[in-house]
Amino acid sequence: MVQRMDSLLGHIKAACPDTQTFLADVISTGERPDMEQCIKDYNKLVPGIVKAWSAKGMKVFFVAVRFSTLALNSLIQFARFTYISME
Repeated sequence: MVQRMDSLLGHIKAACPDTQTFLADVISTGERPDMEQCIKDYNKLVPGIVKAWSAKGMKVFFVAVRFSTLALNSLIQFARFTYISME
């Protein structure tokens, strides 16, 4: 996972060295229990990746996404309804 993210950031920096890049953690919806550990692992790694690339001079920032459970569930339900409405 880290190698893939490093590769992606390397491509971004090479293509546009002055760009500002934002990496965020992943919010677990609880709907995919099989993905919980992967999400936790990813979320632990992102701040370190940001720190490493910042040290190399890249304008990369970490965004901690936080929602209350109620707000998150409301967004998920709204997204589902919108998608179903578009079909």
